[in-house]
Formats: sequence, C-alpha cells, structure tokens
Amino acid sequence: PDFDSCGGVAYAHGFGGYSSTMAINDTASVTCYCDGITVIWTGSASGGSIEVRAGGSAGTLIDTIDTSTETGSSHTTTIDFGSYASREVHLKCVGASVVFEGAYLHAGDQDTNIRVWTGGHSGLTTADFISDETLALDFIRNRHTDLVVIASGFNDVSATAYGDDLRTVIEMIRASALQPIDVAIMTPWGGNNPQVAKDKADTAIIVGDELGCAVFDLYRAVGSVGGSID
Repeated sequence: PDFDSCGGVAYAHGFGGYSSTMAINDTASVTCYCDGITVIWTGSASGGSIEVRAGGSAGTLIDTIDTSTETGSSHTTTIDFGSYASREVHLKCVGASVVFEGAYLHAGDQDTNIRVWTGGHSGLTTADFISDETLALDFIRNRHTDLVVIASGFNDVSATAYGDDLRTVIEMIRASALQPIDVAIMTPWGGNNPQVAKDKADTAIIVGDELGCAVFDLYRAVGSVGGSID
C-alpha cells in the first residue's frame, strides 16, 4: 500500500515496490484492516532501526527492526498484531537512516497461503539482474522461494544476448536459492517487430528445454501485432 508522510523519495524498485530512504525520525503510516504486517527493508552495517507501532505515532510499540543485522536488499520481518482490526500502522526510523522497501498487510494469512513477490519493473532488463544482485538475488537468498518466473519484455537485449542472459540468470538463481527451486520463463510478446518477438520466444523455448524450465509462451498466445494488442 501507499504510506503517508514517508521520508525521502519512493521508487518502484524492490520486492516491497517502494524503496524509500528514511532519515532519523522520518515516519511512514497506513490505516487498514489487518492482523499483521510484513516489512521489507534493505540491510546495511551502518543502518538504523524501524519502530513498528499499532495505533499511530503514540500507539503501542510492537517491534523494532534492526536493519544493521543484515546486508543486502529485500529482507523481510513479519509482525503479528494479535487481532484482526482496523488500525493505523506507524513506522519510524531511529538511530540512523534506513531503506524501507514497502510492506504487505496480512488478514489471517501470516503463516499460510501463497506469497507472490514481484521484483521486476518496467525498464529493467535481464542484463540489469546479472549486474546488480540486489535487484533479486539478495531476496532469493533470504526466502524459501518455491518458484521464480523470469518475465522479460520485448525491449530487452537482442535475441542472441537474451539467450545468453537467460542462461546466466537461471544459473545465478539456482546457485542462490536456499532450497531446490523451480524456474520458469515467460516469453516476451508484443512489440512492433514480429520477427524479433518470434526470435526471442524461440530462444526462450530452447533455453527452457536445455535447462529444464517450464515455459509460458506468451508470444504464441498473444502474438506481435504492430505494437498494439488485438
């Protein structure tokens, strides 16, 4: 959700979809029905802490998240409020600056159900995920993720480089996972060059076959129709 009065500038990066740098005493709050919250944060040896309160700035201090205990992006801390109710969840930065990546609110599903963590955003390419491990691999290292879907777009790298990058990303994911992990590929689709779209989809199928990955062939399901969808 969107948080009110959050210090710094929020970017749509990270697995919380927020990524805002908070200085000491900066706050972030949201009012909603929930019985728990999972806070996503970036770890740093020089980082501060995030106070989590229920009931606003003067509410009950439920927990304090020390972001200096870990390094790397997209760590998660789940906090149980004990009951399902409407409450103002209030976060405050103390000690030193922190990077608050966002949060997921819970309603009876803190320990059950499926979690879908979306780390990709428009403009990122396969090459970005290779060069910057904080975009996804840090998170995969810290979660018992069952499935990773690589969903890249038409405007990624060339078809030849795309195949090489896919192989590298899949190998990095498998090397980083905390447990055996399934990797699936979603083929690029759309765009204004049907041949390029087909080449990338064909490449994804070849790589998937080589490396034992399921492939969702969106190109053949949706196609490439001059840059727009029929």
